[in-house]
Amino acid sequence: MNLFVVRHGQTYYNIENKVCGSSDISLNEKGIKQAKDAGKKLCGQNIDKIYSSPLKRALKTAEIIAFSLNFDKKNIITDYRLSEQNYGIYEGVNASSEAFQKLRVNFACRMPKGESPLQAAARAYDFLNSICGKNNTENVLLVTHGSLCRAINSYFYDMNNSEYFSFMPDNCEVLEYKV
Repeated sequence: MNLFVVRHGQTYYNIENKVCGSSDISLNEKGIKQAKDAGKKLCGQNIDKIYSSPLKRALKTAEIIAFSLNFDKKNIITDYRLSEQNYGIYEGVNASSEAFQKLRVNFACRMPKGESPLQAAARAYDFLNSICGKNNTENVLLVTHGSLCRAINSYFYDMNNSEYFSFMPDNCEVLEYKV
């Protein structure tokens, strides 16, 4: 299996350096263009399945990419396990906040009224186990979020804590994994 992973396109929260998390924020104009560009990069990959987070910014990115690939958007499979980490009380705050930065890098520490990086990674691993355990030759695209991209990367590559928390693909960057 070839697994392609794309972080959603840019939102206004991204450019305002706000914690987005489980907040259901839409793409901005640049995010729409980024999704179109990602679709062009994926042309010729013969994508068999597209899975997406149900959050608007990821699903819209998946729909734009699907259009570029002549893939019927009705066949996009949404899965909550691909949703961004719930940052609880830190949703919408400045991402540079000292309190947020302190908790963000503590793997097992749950955000107040949210979830821990460990819980988000467990969701990602559960999803990957469900699709990667099959012996198939499909080309699969996942459209998800930054913290889930981080967890997905750690599923395929050993990473220490510093590497884990510093890994962050750009908006609409296309990552590829051989399963």
